[in-house]
Amino acid sequence: MQVHFYNRAFPSANMILVCGKRNVLIDSGFGSDADETLSLLRQRISPSNLHLILNTHYHSDHVGGNALLQARFRLPVAAHPLDATLINRQDPSVCGAEYLDQAVEPYSVTIILEDEEEILCGDGTARVLHTPGHTRGHLSLYFPQEQVLILGDLFHRDDVGWLCPAIEGNQSLENVHSSIARLRSFPVKEAFSGHGPKITDFPATIARALERYEKWFQNPTAMAWHASKRIFAYALMISGGMREENVISYLASRPWWRDFCREIFKTEASSYAAELIAEMIRSKAARWIDGKLVAATAHNAPSTSWTADRCSPEKWHHWNAGRHSDR
Repeated sequence: MQVHFYNRAFPSANMILVCGKRNVLIDSGFGSDADETLSLLRQRISPSNLHLILNTHYHSDHVGGNALLQARFRLPVAAHPLDATLINRQDPSVCGAEYLDQAVEPYSVTIILEDEEEILCGDGTARVLHTPGHTRGHLSLYFPQEQVLILGDLFHRDDVGWLCPAIEGNQSLENVHSSIARLRSFPVKEAFSGHGPKITDFPATIARALERYEKWFQNPTAMAWHASKRIFAYALMISGGMREENVISYLASRPWWRDFCREIFKTEASSYAAELIAEMIRSKAARWIDGKLVAATAHNAPSTSWTADRCSPEKWHHWNAGRHSDR
C-alpha cells in the first residue's frame, strides 16, 4: 500500500491518496483549488482509476473538490451518516457553508461509514473511527498493519481543531476530548492531519492536544478566540481581504460571530468586533495592506470569477453539475 500525503496551502485542507488495488482519496480540498486537486492526482494515477472519495468531515476545505471529481468521474463519496443525511437532502445547514460563509459546490454521499467499520483501502484494510468534536460526523481512519492514522481536523502537529458549540452542540469539547483520548493507546508510526505537516511523534503530539483542550474546560473564551480567528482568517482568504470600512459590519452580520459574542463573550457582536480585529493583528493572523484587512497566512486566493460564482447549499438544486464535465 502506498500512502501519498499532500500538505496543501490554505484554503484547502491536506489530502491523502492511498494507492493499491483500491485507490482511495481522503478529502479533496477547497472548491477554488479543484483543478489543482485534479492535477495532483494525475501525478500519481489517472483520476478515472480512483475508486472512492472518503471525507473526514464536511467542511468546505475538505470536500470542495468532490463536485468536480464526482461529476466528471462518477466517483462515490463516503462519509459518516450525520454528514450524509444533511448532504443528500441538500439541507441549507449542510457543511456549515452558510453559517461560516464558505462556498461548497453540490455533491452526494453514496457510501455510509459507521464507527468501527472496516473498509478496503489501497492494498489493506482501514478501521473507521467516529471522532466527533470538530464536527458531529467527524471521522478518522486507522491502518493497523501499517500503524498509520488519518486524523482530519481532530488535532494537528502544532494546533488543534477549532470548536463551535453553537453549531456542533454543547458537548463538542467533551466529545473531542473523548475522541482524542480514545486514540492514546493506538500504536502509530505516522499520523496525517487536515492541516500542517505529518506527525511522527504521536505520543507527544496527542499529549499536547489533550492538554490544550483540557485548558478550554476552564477557559471557554480561549476556545472562542481560537475558533473566531480561524473562521475569520478563512473569510479573509476566500474574499481576498476586506476594506477597513466593511470589516465590522461583516463580522456583525455573521452568525458564528454573533453566537460566540452572545454565548461566550457575553457582549454585542458589533461592539466586540474591534477586539477580534486587534487580536488578528496581534497574533499575526492578518495584516492591513492599503486599507484592506488580509489573511497573513500563506494561501491560494480564489479567483474573482470563482468567488463571484460561489455556491451555497440553499442553491444546490439550481446548480448545473455538468459544468465541470469539460475539465
